[in-house]
Amino acid sequence: MGTINGTPGCASECLSLSETAELLRMGVDATRDLITTGELPALSLNRKHLVILRDDVINFVREAAKRQQRERKDRHVRCAANDPTDTVHEVDEPQRRNGGRRRRQPPPI
Repeated sequence: MGTINGTPGCASECLSLSETAELLRMGVDATRDLITTGELPALSLNRKHLVILRDDVINFVREAAKRQQRERKDRHVRCAANDPTDTVHEVDEPQRRNGGRRRRQPPPI
């Protein structure tokens, strides 16, 4: 934990918007959108300053990773069961007649 004037404080526990964006490896605008939508908790001190706790950022990443893992697992199970409601399918190329070759027009005589 960091110190402010010799007393324990928020120096290493609190992050600015740009520090949070760097930690998440995202842009500042994308990070601000996460805060605006309420996905990432933050304290607005005034119109210019946001304070984000490092623990909140780490918890956000953990929860998002768990959610994505569940989604991937569910998608894999549905795909393995050949569920017709699965939205992840490989698109087959349309087959052409004549073994895939286009028929050429004969030259005019």
